[in-house]
Amino acid sequence: MHSCLVSHPLSITFVIEGDLRLPARPTRLAGADVAVWSEPVVLPTYLPDLPDRFPAYLDRRVYQGSSGRVFPLPFHDRISETPVDHTWVGLHLENEYLRVLVLPELGGRIHYAVDRRTGYPLFSANPVI
Repeated sequence: MHSCLVSHPLSITFVIEGDLRLPARPTRLAGADVAVWSEPVVLPTYLPDLPDRFPAYLDRRVYQGSSGRVFPLPFHDRISETPVDHTWVGLHLENEYLRVLVLPELGGRIHYAVDRRTGYPLFSANPVI
């Protein structure tokens, strides 16, 4: 389920189920007690399909008081059935005890957190978006 690979004496590169490789701590932050940096992460992602040219007819819709008028906004009602590799902005936080990956483009989702002392994840991380 998880493993860890030593890539630098002061840093560890973690691998989630063989798919996600987190970058090692940058050398400019090697001596810092706490390191925070931004580096892209590639994740298999199920992206939304193209919007329907003719959105569903939503006249007299009463859900949460909405009017049902969707024009001129596109109407996305499907997600792709096949994942593609997508590059996300990754904010990496690391100290003596934790390694955390935050995905700000997904609302600040904490996508991965691991206990650096044991190498075990703090919660189950979904390998796809």
